[in-house]
Amino acid sequence: MKKKTMNLIFLALLLSAIFLCIKYPERISYAAKGAFTRCTDIMIPSMFIFMCLSCIASSSGIIRRAVYPFKFIYRKIFNLDSNGFAIFLLSFISGYPAGIKLIYDALDKKTITKDYADRLSCFCFSSGPAFIYGISSVILPDSSAGLLLFLSVTSGNIITAIISGMRNSVPEPSGAPVRIDKSAGCIVNSVSGAASAILKMCTMIIFFSGITEILKVSGISGCISKMISALTGTEITSVTSYLDTFLEISSIASITVTDYSAIPMTAALFSFGGICVLLQLISISDGRLPVKKFILSRIMSAVFSWISCSILMRIFNFGICIETFTYKFTADRQFSPVPSVFLIIMSLMLISARKGSSHIKK
Repeated sequence: MKKKTMNLIFLALLLSAIFLCIKYPERISYAAKGAFTRCTDIMIPSMFIFMCLSCIASSSGIIRRAVYPFKFIYRKIFNLDSNGFAIFLLSFISGYPAGIKLIYDALDKKTITKDYADRLSCFCFSSGPAFIYGISSVILPDSSAGLLLFLSVTSGNIITAIISGMRNSVPEPSGAPVRIDKSAGCIVNSVSGAASAILKMCTMIIFFSGITEILKVSGISGCISKMISALTGTEITSVTSYLDTFLEISSIASITVTDYSAIPMTAALFSFGGICVLLQLISISDGRLPVKKFILSRIMSAVFSWISCSILMRIFNFGICIETFTYKFTADRQFSPVPSVFLIIMSLMLISARKGSSHIKK
């Protein structure tokens, strides 16, 4: 009975969304176009190369040897082995999907256990510096804001990793020696895997932008924003932007910062990642991501990032009043989306070729 009721509710929501898409086609399509622009102008240029290099560094095994000099740090402070610490470091520079992808790639290769993968997923998750700097240049005119946000997000993850390590011991070594794979196959497979993850991310961003707009035209988003605004005293426009970002992180580019008091909240949102990213990670991990544990760890990390940002602002006197700075995505922009579109097409061709060769081998 309960399952049947849930199915009916799901059907009703789906039909309502379809009806709103038919009734407000211009608004939905405009939201989708804006999301596509964010992907081609910000997401793909800032994350794709980092993702590829991270996959190559992890798959080749070179990063595990590179972290050996830091053995005392990752074993005594974080209770990690070289493999886990390597993934932890790569997640800082590569962006949201990279850390989780590397974790479950390692799990597929049986170089880590499922319990260890679940633990790593709690803190090997971060927005990359390129993404943070790109967004901060859009919403803040101060060039040092990007560094402040990156340090805050990084601090939140480091604290979360240390707390996670307190209840766990260092994993036993697998016994297999680390071999460096410098073959063309390693590079091609890594680039193909990174392209697949980026494409999943971009399609989900476009989809969630449409869902966000559906919530707005239905009045649901407005009602929730008014309630939160009344409870917290925050301007309703800011609350709406925060809600949009909570659903889909690239919407953070729409936030208008009128004073520096909003920066800690921005750091917390970067650290949490958003519902859209969560669904991407579930897909990338093939449903193996421990969702409840992951969400709790992201909430904890977001709180630590908020606190870290507030402290850093005080230390560096980052509290000078600024003028309202806004940015809108328009047709007149500095970067052309054509290279990103060609990158998407070539990535699809590469993924298809990889699948075709795998099928032939079988």
